[in-house]
Amino acid sequence: NFTKLLKLKLQLPCKMSRIILCGTRIIGKTSLCEDWCRENQGYGRIDGNDVTSHVMDELGISRDDVNKSLGTGEKELYLNLQKSIFIEQNKRETTLQDQLYISDSGPDALVYTFIENKELSYQLFKEESVKSCFSVYRKSLVVVVSPLEEDREKLSYTNSLELVLQQCSVSYMYMRETDRERRLYVLKQAALQGCVSISLEQFKKQLSLTYYMDREVDKKHTYHTPIPVTTQATTHRIRMFTVYTNEIVLSSQVSHTSNRMVDRYGEDNFVLIQFHWKVSDTDAEGVLNTGVYVDGEEFQFVGCNCDGLKDRTCYLMKGNPGYIDDVLSECGDFSGANTVFERLKSIGLLFSGGVNTGVTVGQEDVKVIEDISSGGMEFTDGYGLIGDNLAKKLAIGVTSSCDYPTAVFQITFQGYKGVVTKSSGISQDSLQVRNSMSKFSSGTKPFPEIWVCKQSRPNSYGNLNKQLIRVLSALGISNDVFLQLQVSYFRVLDNILLDCKFASKLANWKNHSDLSTQIAACKDNEEMKENKDIQSKLKYLRNTLVCDVTKLQVPVIQSRRMLAVCDPVGVLEYGECYVRYSCNNNVDTIKADSYVMVAKHPCYLLSDVRVLTAVDYPELSHLVDCIVLSVKGEHPLSSEVTRPHYGGDEYFVCWDDKLIPSPTDPQCYSGGGTRSQDLSRKGIIAFFSSYKESVDLIDTSYQNWADNGGADCKECRELAQLYTRYVESARKVQIPFNLKSPPSDSYNVTSQDERVWIKMERLSRE
Repeated sequence: NFTKLLKLKLQLPCKMSRIILCGTRIIGKTSLCEDWCRENQGYGRIDGNDVTSHVMDELGISRDDVNKSLGTGEKELYLNLQKSIFIEQNKRETTLQDQLYISDSGPDALVYTFIENKELSYQLFKEESVKSCFSVYRKSLVVVVSPLEEDREKLSYTNSLELVLQQCSVSYMYMRETDRERRLYVLKQAALQGCVSISLEQFKKQLSLTYYMDREVDKKHTYHTPIPVTTQATTHRIRMFTVYTNEIVLSSQVSHTSNRMVDRYGEDNFVLIQFHWKVSDTDAEGVLNTGVYVDGEEFQFVGCNCDGLKDRTCYLMKGNPGYIDDVLSECGDFSGANTVFERLKSIGLLFSGGVNTGVTVGQEDVKVIEDISSGGMEFTDGYGLIGDNLAKKLAIGVTSSCDYPTAVFQITFQGYKGVVTKSSGISQDSLQVRNSMSKFSSGTKPFPEIWVCKQSRPNSYGNLNKQLIRVLSALGISNDVFLQLQVSYFRVLDNILLDCKFASKLANWKNHSDLSTQIAACKDNEEMKENKDIQSKLKYLRNTLVCDVTKLQVPVIQSRRMLAVCDPVGVLEYGECYVRYSCNNNVDTIKADSYVMVAKHPCYLLSDVRVLTAVDYPELSHLVDCIVLSVKGEHPLSSEVTRPHYGGDEYFVCWDDKLIPSPTDPQCYSGGGTRSQDLSRKGIIAFFSSYKESVDLIDTSYQNWADNGGADCKECRELAQLYTRYVESARKVQIPFNLKSPPSDSYNVTSQDERVWIKMERLSRE
């Protein structure tokens, strides 16, 4: 896990101001301190041997006196000595409290007292000087240097040391390494990089996790990313820890896209916690219900955004549950959500990452308009309008420029979230929202600014993934088509450093528009090859893509990732769409009467792939880099694909004839019905804890059946409906036994070898 962490963690600097080494005698603490101070200039040192000698000289006693006292059973002298050692050590630590230092004794004197006289030690724990010392330890890196397992005497001392630390709510990391160089390496990772491992059992005891970072060191550091991101989005640096099955890892403060809650209440009032997928939902639920103490302060579960629900990452906020409920009441009234999933999503809007444009809208310019409905279904779910002038302000707020005519924004504003499109038919500075965009009512302290979560982008190429390949293959698309696309992609990767055209395509696919602009400025391939800055960024991009090649993400040039919007003028008929897209520096419209394939992730059913007819209407020409869908018919297209609504999901829109299957009949997703759900804090935590496990179970079963019988088999169809019912009902999923995996005697090895996605995975590995 530690090696894995070093590979995955962000290289953000942090520095522990204080390092406290604890452990029994003759275990290598002194040599580790010496090695540390030799390699890390500026660190002071508190030498345990020097402290002991100084105190004994002050008291006028010798080691013989101490041994004699212990030998006769008169332990008063020994206990007074240990208390005096601890007080002297505390004085030295207080003197160095604003400096970097390493100590090789820690609370060892108290541990010896604890071993000999527990009653006296408990009295000492209550003394102000001792409390002060342990308060310092809670903001330090405390390392318990572990003895060898066969050394029972030293193990007994270490067990007592842990009891003392736990009694005083001090978290600590275990150092089990015996090699001198390895010890120094692990200590560097913990103290200088913030990667501190503690056991899951410690974590459950509600210790105060140490997370003291030297802010001055952080301020002096300049951050560099290999490929700059072209956005005005600010980031917060939030403390984060990852929970594994056998340890908790405190990582450096991670760079996290800003959101409304952290922007308002401050990054120091939040921590992020991520549960590894192997951590059981019971353990995760237990941790979140109990809460966590960081630097001696209580943090409790408050919510997560949509991405957090998928990767088991959530926010904890400083304060007790009652205080956090009061904070949420200030932000909004969430009582309108009548399912756990909707309640969690509504609160999650406060944590939706985005850009605070700083743009405010007066109440007189905000108008609530009716949704377009038919047969009990909403065709305009999550869709609104915005005036031209207000759209310009948002574009400037996001990119500091209005050169690109952004047509679509996904926004959060007060309790509203959804997609808004430019409209010249309304007031220049007005915002028109629909009831379907309202996720919660504003609280006593509403958020006045408009935040932009996504916006339409030029040259945002789409890609095939494993799910979509499975479904398209079942719909009759030839294996050769997928294999040719993959070979073409490999050729692009091979030539990315040499060919401007290939390099520009991949840069656009990964949304590195600044890099794409740099490449476009080169006169020819030779100029690009001689540009060291471009080459450096392209090497980084290529290495990243090569590492991800086995994930089966194959770019398709005749496709885009697009936000969907509703037809604002009502000219599109059911089954029609309008697509106008950027292509380099030009804008093209898909030819009238051409077929367009539309899909969305996740994609389980064959009917999740919709085939529409493209049309061309001048009234829609201002809507660029989005797909415009009809508001006519029996039901909206959004209800024919997974997780229906328009509120900001991106669609895969493709007009490559080789990838467009024959049309299929739509199958509207049906919900699991409503039932009484636990909307309390515990109910929400339970749903969060089990969500990913349940989704993964469904996905794994689906994959097994698809590999064996294809995505059109009966079992895959049933699992697809099970997924939607689970999300809406918030029950912990129970997969019927007959759907978990194909029986061993039904496995068709020949059939599996012919599955194109399996072939593509094999080619990717090769």
